[in-house]
This record gives sequence, structure tokens and C-alpha cells, in this order.
Amino acid sequence: MLRDSIHLPSQPMLQKIILLDLNKELCSLWQKEIQRMSIAHPNNGIPFQVFNGTFDQLRLDSPTTIVSPGNSFASFGGGIDVAIRELLQTDPGSLEPSFEECVAGALIKCNGYIPVQHLNNITFSHSTRGWRQLQCDTVVHIPTMRVPRHVYDGNEVHWKRFIFDIVWKALNEIKTPNVIFPGLATGFGGLPVDLVAESMISGMVLHQHQGWNMKERGVHVLKYLAEDPSFLEL
Repeated sequence: MLRDSIHLPSQPMLQKIILLDLNKELCSLWQKEIQRMSIAHPNNGIPFQVFNGTFDQLRLDSPTTIVSPGNSFASFGGGIDVAIRELLQTDPGSLEPSFEECVAGALIKCNGYIPVQHLNNITFSHSTRGWRQLQCDTVVHIPTMRVPRHVYDGNEVHWKRFIFDIVWKALNEIKTPNVIFPGLATGFGGLPVDLVAESMISGMVLHQHQGWNMKERGVHVLKYLAEDPSFLEL
């Protein structure tokens, strides 16, 4: 099955990948990684936009998904998740489900605990500031930690692969033309911003590059993750 499928074409490219964070160093490193990857993989055509700011300063006129690197209990109580909660809180007086009710539904679906790296699509009301400003009614929630805490232990290879896989899982699920990514686990998690910037941009470029079939893409992925790509020659 692998031999027969790996020559198939890849999925369509997103219209816009927006990298949004208040951390100026992270935004600068994103820009450097985008430039580096454009040299390593020329003509990839990926529509990146780096935005050092808040959701309030952003406007989009086509459907958008936000990626949340939250915790296993979807508390949305710190960092970027607070901004997501405020953005997608249902308007006062609306009869549509509240933000809390939408999030509770996702938590119930996972029986009260969302394992790290488990992906949940959470859909919200259109009666929100997020819909009016960004046409956003969907959050892809992928916990990067069980509870808010410092998780970095110095194992660069592990965390490089960890962040890469989160990006890949998220991009596999995006159904909208636009997606917004914040820094992943760079706040409470304490992951080095240079490691996160490299892993995020590498994951995005290798996922979205339109010049490869699936076998070629797999070889690039395994090489980046320091795995043996000869497996795909079997």
C-alpha cells in the first residue's frame, strides 16, 4: 500500500499562513527561518505573514482557523489562549452557545482529559468579534502540555520533533483558506524560541511545498527529523 500511494500528489496549499505573537524575538526568528527555507526549498510559494501584534490589530476577509497550543483541560486561562477566549466569546444577549459551552463540548468528547498532541476541532458561534474581524469560527486545539508549566528539559531533538509533529497535525486538519499560528509552548512551556521557530517553519514548508509527491515529501520529512529515509525505498 505504501509503495502504491507515495507517488500521489499532495493536498492543496493554504492561501495564507499567519504567524502571530507578541514576542519580537520569535517573530524575527520566524522571518529568518522563512528566508532560510526559501533558499533551501526555492519556489515553494508559501504565503507566510509574520505579525508581531494582537488579534485586535488583524483583519481578514476569508474564513480563518486559529491554532491553540493549550493544555489538556482546555482552560484557555493564560497566554495566547486568553486572547482567543476574548476574541471568540459570544456576544452579550446572543442565544448561541457561549465560548465555555463550546469548549466544554470538546472536553466532554475526550472524557474530561485531552492528551498532549491530541487534536480537537472546536467550532464557535458567528456572534463573536472573531467572526466579524477574522471570519474565524474554528479553533484547532492541540495541547502542548498537560497543565500550564515549564516543560523544556534540554532535549532539543525531542522538542524539535514534538513541535514539527504538532504543526503537521494542525495543517492536516485545516479546512479554511487562512490559518493563524502563535508560538508553540514558548510561553509557560519555556521552549527556546529559536528551536520553535525552526521547527514550525520547517514543518510548514515541508507540509505545504507543492513540488513533491508524497514519497519525496516523506524523504524530506525523515531527513529533517534525523530519521533514516531509506525506509521509503522498500
